[in-house]
Amino acid sequence: MLSLEAAAVGNVAAVRASASAVGLSVGAQHPVDPNGLHEALKGAGFQSVTVRTYRDPVTINDRQVLKAHLFAMFSGLLGHVSRDDLSQAIDRMMQELPAPVIDYSRVQVRAIR
Repeated sequence: MLSLEAAAVGNVAAVRASASAVGLSVGAQHPVDPNGLHEALKGAGFQSVTVRTYRDPVTINDRQVLKAHLFAMFSGLLGHVSRDDLSQAIDRMMQELPAPVIDYSRVQVRAIR
């Protein structure tokens, strides 16, 4: 049995847009294509394949916790940016977000061979 979750199309779109609005380039995103994955698993011999896409937003009302979460998300992507510069950029990002929400989109896969 195969069971996994991965980023779906549109994952953290609002967060990425807020990063772009303050001048941060976070690079390309490589989300899972649910239809292509379903076909690939069937082609690999899996008999029972379920691929489900769903939104999984996380609201973080505490500004310090939201900042820490965003810092953790972006520090790996932007290792070339100093901690102070990243901290200031995240403060600006938080002002750009339409709500204190990390807008996760997920694809969930279950397959049996």
